[in-house]
Amino acid sequence: MMKQVFDNLNRDHRCAIKWVKILGKYYLKKLNDEEFEQCKKTNTGIVDDIKNDDELLEFMLKLKALHTEKSGSPLKFYYVPSLNDGKEAALVTCGHHAL
Repeated sequence: MMKQVFDNLNRDHRCAIKWVKILGKYYLKKLNDEEFEQCKKTNTGIVDDIKNDDELLEFMLKLKALHTEKSGSPLKFYYVPSLNDGKEAALVTCGHHAL
């Protein structure tokens, strides 16, 4: 499932953009193919060390705190494969409110 999500990120225009600062203001700019591949490596991931809902909540709060900076892509994806003793999985997305 995660491979399919990662492979199809560039089809959604919100996943292929980055923040740029022009004359003191921030704007969103479309990534070229090389930038997109680099962005996909840094803005997606598999998180194996989260085992329960409390740990997932803590992870999401940390993401929110880190995501306030306007650097890189405004949209990030994380896959949690073994939640609650392997009975569940989670796809965590973190996006800027401007999307």
